[in-house]
Amino acid sequence: MLVRQGSVGWNPNLKPYTYDVEKAKSLMKEAGAVGTPIEFVDRPGSYPRAGEVGEIVVESLNQIGFKATVRHLEAAQWREAFLAVKPDQQRTDLQATSVSNPVLDSTRPLDVYYVCGGRYKIGCDDEITKLYAEAAPKTGDERDKAFQKIWEYGYNQIWYMPMFGLNWVHGASKQLKWEPRIDGLVLFSEMNLEG
Repeated sequence: MLVRQGSVGWNPNLKPYTYDVEKAKSLMKEAGAVGTPIEFVDRPGSYPRAGEVGEIVVESLNQIGFKATVRHLEAAQWREAFLAVKPDQQRTDLQATSVSNPVLDSTRPLDVYYVCGGRYKIGCDDEITKLYAEAAPKTGDERDKAFQKIWEYGYNQIWYMPMFGLNWVHGASKQLKWEPRIDGLVLFSEMNLEG
């Protein structure tokens, strides 16, 4: 899920996707997709060991039969590729992004990534959009259950594959030296400890 435990709508019944290399190889053969070139785009420094995660993703894709490569982009290039959602813009084949959710609610990730017309959406699913419109005005337990229902439906509509969730940062040392960026990106590679 694109939300973590503690967020409104987090569904405890959804389990991690099964990791089955042999089944994936079989599906690739069945689809006639063995040898299909695919490029994974990443942004080293966007979170700890991001470049290594990109290499693992590419190696995993190659193991099942893709002809995968990785391309590292600096922040501005990556953002331009990420925002290329219009029909006339060139999309990347596959890229990693981190989903922020500062209010611990399902609305932001759904509104931005899944709902038809969302800023970063890569598809349009009318059922998710309908369920979202019904869930958004609700409150309390009713809201939580309505968003759990959306994530249950979306579990099989794999547009975004959650790989891991970073631990929340609740504070920082006074020794941390970092200047916030104009583009809002937080890059660990731009942080230093002094003292």
